[in-house]
Amino acid sequence: MRLFVVWVLSSKAVAGTGMTELSVCDTAKRVVWVAVRRFHLGCLYGEPSWITRKGPSMRYAILYNSASGNTKQVAEALERALRAANAEVACVQIAPGDTCATIDAAGVEGADAVLVGFWCDKGTCTQEVADVLAELGGKRVFLFGTAGFGGAPEYFERILMGVRAKLPEDAEYLGGAMCQGKMGAGVRRRYEAMLAEKPGDARIQGMIDNFDAALPHPDDDDLGRIVQTAKQALGL
Repeated sequence: MRLFVVWVLSSKAVAGTGMTELSVCDTAKRVVWVAVRRFHLGCLYGEPSWITRKGPSMRYAILYNSASGNTKQVAEALERALRAANAEVACVQIAPGDTCATIDAAGVEGADAVLVGFWCDKGTCTQEVADVLAELGGKRVFLFGTAGFGGAPEYFERILMGVRAKLPEDAEYLGGAMCQGKMGAGVRRRYEAMLAEKPGDARIQGMIDNFDAALPHPDDDDLGRIVQTAKQALGL
């Protein structure tokens, strides 16, 4: 609750100013009316900046790599959410073989926290992401990623812990979140060829079923969950 306090001057306080006690009260009433009116409009249409502003904006750097667009989709959802929270955000795709350029482009040095996104390559992140992580000493870091296989939180947590291990010891790990992501059509064709060689193989059929289950991901629920986890980790 926000309170608007008006100090009503006594007749002694206004003596010699040319103002009467009545005119002071009228002025005070107008001040209160304007303040209450602005507050009411804020409740209807969202609090304006003069209410919500709490100091300088937080600055975040989002760095990610993406093979099929899944991790890019998550990175863009995070960027939108952080900007909506009045933060300054730089969102940069990791340039293969040029770690320094990526870090400079994202403004990592001046960022309050760094969010690093990756696609899962054989159970971990790619070398490009590992190279970026190695440069984040002393930074607050949140990890996010996508994987073709998934659905079990324990599986995602194992991947995150493996990627976290690539951070320098003095980096502060804020947490992480992952979701399943669709795979390219070539992957299914490869599975189908494997099944043709071994008809009825339950393991291969399970891989095909997983491929199909991953097609709609990341979906809105995935994005909302990762965004919410990140905001909580960042204290937003």
